[in-house]
Amino acid sequence: MQLLYILIIFLLFVISSWHFYWAAGGRLGLEAAIPTVDGEPIFQPTALITAVVGILILGLAVLFFGLTFDNIVRSRFGDVLQYMGLFAAAAFMLRAIGDFHVVGFFKHEKSGKFARFDSLLYSPLCLALGVAFSFASF
Repeated sequence: MQLLYILIIFLLFVISSWHFYWAAGGRLGLEAAIPTVDGEPIFQPTALITAVVGILILGLAVLFFGLTFDNIVRSRFGDVLQYMGLFAAAAFMLRAIGDFHVVGFFKHEKSGKFARFDSLLYSPLCLALGVAFSFASF
């Protein structure tokens, strides 16, 4: 089980690193990361917003570590960690369900690179992370 926890923490670290790469001006993989409608991106995230998302995802990696490995922190801040973990679980599961338009399992916009990646990778990953945070929080 610890190997799975390490994999989840590493995965969150990698996702966070991608966001820092994009915030620094990197372009590789960017077109698969922004939802589109009729081939046009629905928003253009700034470098600051992208960096903030990277920081938040890095924080989720630290939170997951605290929930699964650090008994000292968990014994001291157990209730707070549990609520934060359940909030993260809910956020990931809601992201997996989506907005019924361009993201999530129930999206209507199914064309474009983002939509394919969302169906095959992003939404299933969010669902899995939601389940992982749920189990780690108890």
